[in-house]
Amino acid sequence: MTTDSDKLILLEDISRIVVSSHDLHETLDHITALLAERMKVEVCSIYLAEGDRLRLRSTRGLAASAVGTVSMA
Repeated sequence: MTTDSDKLILLEDISRIVVSSHDLHETLDHITALLAERMKVEVCSIYLAEGDRLRLRSTRGLAASAVGTVSMA
């Protein structure tokens, strides 16, 4: 069970990643890795909205070649 304290710690860790990263790609990769680790899952992906589509921008567990090419409505 995730407590409010756990959620706050996760938010603090994500904030640290954002502050210390050099670009969007690095930020998303670090956040994806953190979320996959904390949720104890093998696959974790981040999609960003681009117009009316969602485009895969970071993943752990899927093919790295899919990043930037896979999208969905």
